[in-house]
Amino acid sequence: MPGAGRICSLSRDDFSRTKHYLNVKIVCMNNLPIRFQEYIDFRGKYRKFFGEIGDYRKGEIEIVDDPKLFVKCEVSAAKQMIEEGISEREAHERAKIGIREENRWGVSVCEPVRLPTGAYGTFVRFISWGQLETGVAGMVIVPVTKDGKLLLLKNFRNATRTWALEFPRGTKDPGESLQKTLEEEVEEEGGARLLAKPKLIGQITPDSGVLATRADVYFVRVEVYRRPFPQVTEAIKGIVFLTKEEFKKAIKEGQYKDKKGEVYDFSDGYTISAFAKASERGLI
Repeated sequence: MPGAGRICSLSRDDFSRTKHYLNVKIVCMNNLPIRFQEYIDFRGKYRKFFGEIGDYRKGEIEIVDDPKLFVKCEVSAAKQMIEEGISEREAHERAKIGIREENRWGVSVCEPVRLPTGAYGTFVRFISWGQLETGVAGMVIVPVTKDGKLLLLKNFRNATRTWALEFPRGTKDPGESLQKTLEEEVEEEGGARLLAKPKLIGQITPDSGVLATRADVYFVRVEVYRRPFPQVTEAIKGIVFLTKEEFKKAIKEGQYKDKKGEVYDFSDGYTISAFAKASERGLI
């Protein structure tokens, strides 16, 4: 499972036998492998929103700060994977601490950790740039029309390779006001305009197992007045209006079939969580 921790005890013989696969030397403060130093520097740069260190003695998963323990974390993680049937070389590759990938949306990091048992290991998580820079990954918007219907997008998601119905969502660009961001997202993706000031109704964490992501939830009243014009990186082919009961039915069935007979997945965590927030507040 991605992001799952690897736990085991580590003997001196285990360490001696496997450390060469990790392509590292015994760590000392003035002689760190490049990937260790890059991870340390990255954590230092974004320390404010990188997350709590944790304390394994309190039953938490603690991020290991001491670079002298990094190799121990890697070898321990690799040993557990080998015991699960993964090849030795692949296990050591997967256990490597450092920055795995940086892209336009965020960064994937493999971190040294100490688990509640006291064992060492490594964990992988993906952190968006918005989360690292502001503490909030982005926003999900609950748009409701004058007649009380919910506006959703017919959206193709690359990650799941499926068409889905979802609420609009996005991120705030540096220096851009919240109002402007909301207006642009609703207009570009839904072809609508705001009729009242947006209302912040909470935050959601859509996948706490792998994603270090928190998103603000906003409730807005809207009026559709034009065709959507999504950005070039988005695959949105239209909008749908659902009553509250139709929305709940789609949740129950896990899908929505439109008038043309086309079926859309209805399991997006952002959308369902945002609906729950708005519903519990009596806004829909």
